[in-house]
Amino acid sequence: MTKAKVEEEVIKETEARAEEISDSEVAEAIIEATEECDTAADQAEEAETSEGDALQNASDEIENLKAANVRMQAEFQNFKKRVEKEKADIYKFANEKLVIELLGVMDNVERAIGSMHTSEESNKNIVDGVQMIQKTLEDFLKKHQVEVIEAVGQPFDPQKHHAVMTEASEEHPAETVLEEFQKGYELNGKVVRPSMVKVSE
Repeated sequence: MTKAKVEEEVIKETEARAEEISDSEVAEAIIEATEECDTAADQAEEAETSEGDALQNASDEIENLKAANVRMQAEFQNFKKRVEKEKADIYKFANEKLVIELLGVMDNVERAIGSMHTSEESNKNIVDGVQMIQKTLEDFLKKHQVEVIEAVGQPFDPQKHHAVMTEASEEHPAETVLEEFQKGYELNGKVVRPSMVKVSE
């Protein structure tokens, strides 16, 4: 075999070998690239899922915060109304103790007038003076929203009347106030002293 022939064979073999190696490497590169693509796709899917979960969690947290804010606002409004009511009650009933003390004075004035003989001329000036005191007290109590509780002839109300006696009556229905022994009073609608009464059976 001539030298030229040998060189030609070597070149052909080398080219064939080069082609064989190139195809193998290409195949491996394709497989490797495919695996890398699959891995990247999985990672992207996981990242997308994670991002979706994060968005959902954030959305849920926002809704929870909104609901908590609504509850707090409602609680604050209730608290504000309660404080305003308590404040108003303080103003309305600030004089309650004074009123109760004055009711005792009013009772004594009414007893004094009842025990006097108004027909006697000698007592007339005294009676007039005591009645003026009574009128002054009544005006003072009325000015401060103190009202007398109606009793005689009214249905018995345990919130306003204190029954100390009962009596059978054919003229009145049962549980009717027949007689009042001591007047009752309300301050701004609140009973500060119930009427002391006799009730029908």
